[in-house]
Amino acid sequence: SLLNRADLWEEVEAAIDQLPPEQREVVLMRHQSELTFREIAELTGVSINTALGRMRYALINLRKILDPEWFDDVTADVPGAPTPQGTTAT
Repeated sequence: SLLNRADLWEEVEAAIDQLPPEQREVVLMRHQSELTFREIAELTGVSINTALGRMRYALINLRKILDPEWFDDVTADVPGAPTPQGTTAT
């Protein structure tokens, strides 16, 4: 339902706010500004690999912060998607 989606987005925003600044910056640049990792790297003065690594660690941290059951629902239909338990969805 729309209300549940609004509540979920509030949870996601609160979780993003808890990330370390470098990780939060990459997440926001990627998803709100829709920048490529090359653009993010250029704007932040780091290599593409560093930008990718920051995103990777941001996603790991978001999975720890957010309700693990939410990720079970989201990744259930995504082959190869990581799960909170560290296994891979099939």
